[in-house]
Amino acid sequence: MLFDSTFISVIYGRLDWARLDCFGHFRLIRYEQTTRPESQRSASWIELQQGKIDRALAVLEAAPPAGERDVGHLATACALGYLDYRFGGAWRAGAPKLVAWLEAFMRDIPSFAATTV
Repeated sequence: MLFDSTFISVIYGRLDWARLDCFGHFRLIRYEQTTRPESQRSASWIELQQGKIDRALAVLEAAPPAGERDVGHLATACALGYLDYRFGGAWRAGAPKLVAWLEAFMRDIPSFAATTV
């Protein structure tokens, strides 16, 4: 891990690092699918990374970020936006509470909504 858990808990406040750490794996999948030669890609490795993302989404779906908005909320919104942008929003079908949370976040933070592609 790049940062220790104490630093992360200070930065991300109420949203624990384990939830966000799993989202980093979507970057690895994107790299694997776009940068590595097809002959060197590993379907089982991609599946492993996708499982980590799916588990993070399940945790967030069970308990979407709540309370006063902080940088953890912003990081979650950015991660979900990236999943929309790079992977066509496939996560949305299985996470209706999280979709509603993201829509409310975008409604409440117009400057964030203005950055979506």
